[in-house]
Amino acid sequence: ARSIARDILRKLGVPSALWGLYFAFVNQLVNKYVIRKKQTVDEVIEDWVKNGLDEGILRDVAEAILPTITAEAPRPAEKPA
Repeated sequence: ARSIARDILRKLGVPSALWGLYFAFVNQLVNKYVIRKKQTVDEVIEDWVKNGLDEGILRDVAEAILPTITAEAPRPAEKPA
C-alpha cells in the first residue's frame, strides 16, 4: 500500500516532506477501516483533512490502495461447526 501511495504522491508532485503524513493516513486507513472496521473511509479522510492534508490527494490514495489491501486483508478464522 505504501509503494502505491508513494507513486501517487510522486506523480501529483506532493513535497516529500509531507509523505510521512500521507503514509500515516494509509496506516490509519488500513487499521481503522480494513482491519478493525471502526471508521468509514470518509471518516478517516476527514480526520486527515482536519490535520491539513489535501482531501483530493487522500481520496486518490485511498481509491488506489483499497482494492489491493482489501483483497490481501487477512480473513478472521471461522469457528468449526
